[in-house]
Amino acid sequence: KYSAPDNQTQKNQLSTPAIRRILIIDLDVHQGNGNAVLFQGEERVKTFSMQCKANYFSKKEQSDLDIELPVGCRDETYLS
Repeated sequence: KYSAPDNQTQKNQLSTPAIRRILIIDLDVHQGNGNAVLFQGEERVKTFSMQCKANYFSKKEQSDLDIELPVGCRDETYLS
């Protein structure tokens, strides 16, 4: 059975002195809104999300960088 860490566990892992900067890259059909919210205001963490502009299953959150792709885009659009 898969068990995802909770938000506090993820934040606690950032307290490790060896971790200076983190970039979270979320590339799929919907926005990485959980990461966007969890790491807002955390200077060491930057979030990047690329998603379909018409596929939000919940409130759209602001990542450090969001790129919305058109519905039905092909590989050429995604990779450009």
